[in-house]
Amino acid sequence: MDLTNSRGNITVTGLPQLLSGFVNTVAVIYYTQPRRHFRNYTFGGYVQDDYKILPRLTLNLGLRYEFATEIKDPRAANLNDHVDLTCNYPCFPIGQNYKAPYYHNFSPRLGFAWDVFGNGKTSLRGGGALLYDVQTLGALLQGIIQQPPLATAFNLGVTSIATLPISLANVAAGSSLNAPNTGGGIAYNIKAPRMYTWNLTVGQQLPFNTALEVSYVGSRGIHLIMSADANPVLYTTQNGQPFWPTFSPAANVPRLINNTWGLSTTYPNGGNSYYHSLEVSVTKRVSHGLQFQSEYTYSKLLDNADGNAPSQSGSTINMPVTILDLRLDRALASFDVRNNYRFNTIYNLPTFSPSNSFVKGLVNGWWTAIILSAENGYPFTPSVSGNQSRSEGGGAFSNGDRPDWAPGRNPHNATHGGSSGCTVGSGTSAFTIPAGTSLGGPSLFFDPCAFLLEPPGYEGNVGRNSLIGPGLLNLDYSLVKDTSVKWLGEAGKVEFRAEFFNIMNHPNFAQPVRTVFSGLSGAALQSSTICPITGCSLAVSGNPSSTTGIIQTTATGTTATQSSGNSRQIQFGLKIVF
Repeated sequence: MDLTNSRGNITVTGLPQLLSGFVNTVAVIYYTQPRRHFRNYTFGGYVQDDYKILPRLTLNLGLRYEFATEIKDPRAANLNDHVDLTCNYPCFPIGQNYKAPYYHNFSPRLGFAWDVFGNGKTSLRGGGALLYDVQTLGALLQGIIQQPPLATAFNLGVTSIATLPISLANVAAGSSLNAPNTGGGIAYNIKAPRMYTWNLTVGQQLPFNTALEVSYVGSRGIHLIMSADANPVLYTTQNGQPFWPTFSPAANVPRLINNTWGLSTTYPNGGNSYYHSLEVSVTKRVSHGLQFQSEYTYSKLLDNADGNAPSQSGSTINMPVTILDLRLDRALASFDVRNNYRFNTIYNLPTFSPSNSFVKGLVNGWWTAIILSAENGYPFTPSVSGNQSRSEGGGAFSNGDRPDWAPGRNPHNATHGGSSGCTVGSGTSAFTIPAGTSLGGPSLFFDPCAFLLEPPGYEGNVGRNSLIGPGLLNLDYSLVKDTSVKWLGEAGKVEFRAEFFNIMNHPNFAQPVRTVFSGLSGAALQSSTICPITGCSLAVSGNPSSTTGIIQTTATGTTATQSSGNSRQIQFGLKIVF
């Protein structure tokens, strides 16, 4: 366990303040048990068999069972890692960490294969299965089981040192929003994440050693692990939208369970996903030295969560607006790709039989390969960096809130055509984007003028992952020469390779800067009065950021959210096979 700050950390503005006993912050991480030794047990097994029930019809039947016990510390009583927000803070309940969800994980699967006409040229195959995820929960627990409330971070804020040692009583009282009581952990009644998956494929043999396959593939994820605030701020409904009211900075935030606690990150099973796709594959087996494989997928993936860690998505915040209404986050998944095409081919150049053995060895043994990748971009969320909504949950994180759409703007015209024109930036850095400025390029991928800063207390009506980022196009090429060397053995050869990655030197861009507004914060935000969703002057205050919509980096490989990019790369290699 990391014991950083376990003995405290004091921050002062200068020596005079320290000598007078006045400090800026006093922070400490309190560990209920500084050394932990966790262990659990897992076991899995399966049975599967094929049944030929008709001469042209075969069934595949299987059943898997896999369980995992609760992660425990064998040296001591198990501290309850779920947050009991009803107790006086700080409190650390003793008992079971969580209710192990894996004792009923029976996973059936069914498949079939049918030779439709009995000639071996047309097939119909399909299958379905129920799958459970055991690994995710284990990996999650490994990272959070030593976090709050088992290890809780206290921050007293500005204070004076009257006596030593410094008391944590101020934190327990929860008297200031500047020093909220925070906790975290997994949900006690956590359920095993599971997925239903199914597919149906029609295959047809074509001339020239070629085969065509058309497939429908779908899946449904249930109880997926996500991050959320276990103690969300309560809201009302105004103008058909959630509204978070003002509150005094000297008082506790009106939260669902306990006002003396602040944001308490939990990992519930509220995530759901829906995937449907059409897949077309054309494959050619080797003949006349040529083989290739072509794959196209048209798909759509919806969900309401981005996993449990910020690193799992660079396109949107991983926390929902509020756990009280996950419908606000139902949208395209951050890794949804609508169109995805892959093509690869290998061609062995014809052989020659010249009389000269040196010339024969020089002109024979050549082959070449191509890999082409093309796909749409990944979704991302235009955002507000401050907690304009006052939700104090997902919106409290950087880029957690969302703006409003300007009249007449939508996800399509925000990235296509021309800008509506507006002033961006502030002060001496402010400048005007002329109306009609072209969109979709690296200098202005989406239009900052398509958005308005939402009124305080409201979450904007721009949906999660409502815009699609830049696509990917990449072509790799290889030229290879195989030279047989008999003294290296029967299969001995020397292979020379010249490989060109991104041979076209095509720029593949990362996501644009998605922060549109800074938003209000601090006392100005809390003192903002209630105003209607339309006609509120605060709704249009402030200009978009001067960098909004600009692409500043290129992408790496097939992931359009990476921070660096690859231009054309050339490498040569020599391999000896014996």
